[in-house]
Amino acid sequence: MAHGFLQLSKGKVWTLVAWCELRDDFRVFRLDRIDHCATTGETFTLGDWCQTLHDFYRRIEEEHGPNPR
Repeated sequence: MAHGFLQLSKGKVWTLVAWCELRDDFRVFRLDRIDHCATTGETFTLGDWCQTLHDFYRRIEEEHGPNPR
């Protein structure tokens, strides 16, 4: 199960940043490649380490280094 966090567009491609329970980490999914999705009625709380988009980006930079521009 993946819990959606952020939806982004880059050109014609839409992606979903989500917390993946299987990987126990954030993953990025292309929306055009998702075969099935359903709402469960459950709520999801990220945790103290990631409450904002800034927190998410900071974690990614800590793990993978800064994004070259």
